[in-house]
Amino acid sequence: IHRYQNVERISLIKIRISKAKVLLETTDYSLSDIAKEIGFRKASSFTSQFKASTGIIPSKYREKSKKHY
Repeated sequence: IHRYQNVERISLIKIRISKAKVLLETTDYSLSDIAKEIGFRKASSFTSQFKASTGIIPSKYREKSKKHY
């Protein structure tokens, strides 16, 4: 049972990070607002998870994505 719970958790994190990327690329929402929008209570938790998943903090991701437009 634990294996399936872990897979579900990883899938949920991937979905949240994907949504965060879209919001970072297409909006000027604060990190706090994005964190809440995707289901994190604190921006710091969101930032930690985003960096763990992507290797870059959300603000740097946004900065890089804006250069491509």
